[in-house]
Amino acid sequence: MKNLRLRTPVNRIGFTLLCFGMALIVVSFLFSYERYGWAGRHFADLETLFLDRAQRWWQTGIRYGTGISVLGVWLAWAYEPTGGRLLRWIKTGQ
Repeated sequence: MKNLRLRTPVNRIGFTLLCFGMALIVVSFLFSYERYGWAGRHFADLETLFLDRAQRWWQTGIRYGTGISVLGVWLAWAYEPTGGRLLRWIKTGQ
């Protein structure tokens, strides 16, 4: 865990969000496993997961899981050089 460089609470919250989002993606993707007649069993493709207008619960899980994971990555590793620096500049003027 020391190699991940999660020094601040914001970084650790981001890593937790990343883990939660990835778990949501994996569970939703595994539930997308369907049977389509003679075509056999297969997982849903990316178009069905993100762009199809059908509202299956696992599609919503994939969409939210992706957003949560991206937010988690940003908070874990990119917050300090971007948002943290901007907030520090707003607070202190430096």
